[in-house]
Amino acid sequence: MKSSVRNIVVIISFLFANELLGQQFKIITFEEDPNDLSALVNPRYNVNDEKCALIKVYTNLDALFFETRLGVEGDIVEKKSEYWIYVSPKEKMLKFIKKGYIPHEYFFPVIIKPATVYKLVLTGDGINFPENENVTSEFVVFESEPSGASVFINDKYRGATPLTIPLFCGKYICKFEKPQYKTRELEIIVKAGETLIVNEKLEELDIYGNISVSSNSFAEIFIDKVPVGKGKFSSKIIEGLHIIEIKADGYKPFYKEIYVVVGKNYTISQQLEPLTGVISVQSKPYGASIFIDGEFYGTTPKFIRNIPVGQRLLTLELENYVTVSDSVLVEYDKSKEFFYELKPGRKFKLTTTPSNASVYVNNVLIGNTPIEFYLDYSKQNRIRIIKEGYHIVFDEIPPMSQLSEKFYKLERKSKGIVINKTINLNKLKSKDYLKKRTVLGFGISGFSKSPGGIGANAYMNFNEKKKWGFYANIGYQNNLYSNFYLNEQNVDFFRYSAGLNYNIWLRSFAVIELFAGLGQEYASELLWNPNFTQAYYYYPDLIYSNFINLGSRLGIRIIKNIEIFGGVNYFDFMGSLYDKMNIPVSIGINTPSYKDLFPDRNGINYEVGIRLVFY
Repeated sequence: MKSSVRNIVVIISFLFANELLGQQFKIITFEEDPNDLSALVNPRYNVNDEKCALIKVYTNLDALFFETRLGVEGDIVEKKSEYWIYVSPKEKMLKFIKKGYIPHEYFFPVIIKPATVYKLVLTGDGINFPENENVTSEFVVFESEPSGASVFINDKYRGATPLTIPLFCGKYICKFEKPQYKTRELEIIVKAGETLIVNEKLEELDIYGNISVSSNSFAEIFIDKVPVGKGKFSSKIIEGLHIIEIKADGYKPFYKEIYVVVGKNYTISQQLEPLTGVISVQSKPYGASIFIDGEFYGTTPKFIRNIPVGQRLLTLELENYVTVSDSVLVEYDKSKEFFYELKPGRKFKLTTTPSNASVYVNNVLIGNTPIEFYLDYSKQNRIRIIKEGYHIVFDEIPPMSQLSEKFYKLERKSKGIVINKTINLNKLKSKDYLKKRTVLGFGISGFSKSPGGIGANAYMNFNEKKKWGFYANIGYQNNLYSNFYLNEQNVDFFRYSAGLNYNIWLRSFAVIELFAGLGQEYASELLWNPNFTQAYYYYPDLIYSNFINLGSRLGIRIIKNIEIFGGVNYFDFMGSLYDKMNIPVSIGINTPSYKDLFPDRNGINYEVGIRLVFY
């Protein structure tokens, strides 16, 4: 019994001593590398079909083993001083195992995202740089074009460009690595008393093909689920398998998988076919003419095929019978039956001045004027005539009426408030200051819509006749946006513009100001769609674009030095998006314009305001 206890104590003591004598792992750095696209170029998927994250371990240790809580996805890729480990999104821990070392569980300080590369620098106890007072060290600056390249010194990872580190004097083998670029390797010599600058221009890998897609002008084109444009798209595309989709509402979608080979050109030309349905139309008596959205399709009874899906206006006409109009829903790949019992009627003609007004009989649209149709005189019929810009006409035709024709003269709607100019002029003429033309003005105003909000403006006339001048505008607005690129959020917009103005004086107190200029608008506090930012690494929080500003204002002086004005502005945003470093924004394979992100900010709006003027 005593011998057994002694043996157990010896074994426990041996294991405990071995644990104490084992070396420990040391984590130098762990960080996300947004410039590395390896997880996208060489993707792996977990059992839930999610794109895996890639942990790149840079180390001077060999014979390492790794474990995770959710399991490593596929084989570990081992390179010189480097291990590639694919893990599932939201993995929390990576365990390091090596003979002679105490196993170490490292818990990630961030949430692991799909299709993202993380870099971890690992070493062990007792591995340090030599310390010698007689050995001199100097700073070495590493730069590359483009930046973000990984720098290896004697096959050891030291960071990403731009990078400044101290090195002992001597010779080193330096290597630059960046995804989608060729590896650059060179020998450097660090000399005492000199700061060495190493600047390398990296050569892009030949890993692209070219693709051109064309379709209907309104059709949206997707590559790998990402929208890239409408109607036409041409660009280089990285080698590998890609999914091409073309979609439009009311049309059959197009889907194709292509495998891109380096240097090859791929052309896809596909016109979308409309979604159609089938209806059968019968009437009693038969022989009625069938019209769908005004187009003749034959007579009843009849099967009508290849009708575009959606709400359609079905009209039946038969001499001496009441015209029937019905709104029918045509559905894709379905057949529907419609039967109508026609009632005896008399022909009725309806005309208007101006013509092309919509005519409704008993709340059913039957066509545009001038129009002839058969009316059911056995009941009271309600007539409604609508034309944009004119007052709506309501009328009724009583039962058993002998009326066969009717004409309506439409009245144009009022243009708005009419100012009594005579009274205003009589009041103003008695004041001397109204005879003077202004040379300088400062105003504030409110706008009707995007790009709207509040604004401020200033102008100065600089010639003798006070017609030509200079103007400047600024404005601010906060709008809610939500689309493919942005989460639902309030976006702050700040804009400014400047240019020339020309004044047309109606009276000394009233002026029409015409202006044209150039400006910039900034959109800030942007929160990009997380599904988008997982796939692409560049998403600035502030962007801007240039625009042309054209417009006119009418100003009327109401009291001395105070003028009220109203105006119309036209904004046309042009060119590329730029970030705060004035670099054009290109996101993945997509290059959206300012109009793509904020389509309603381009166009016309109206403003009213008040300004302080000087003579």
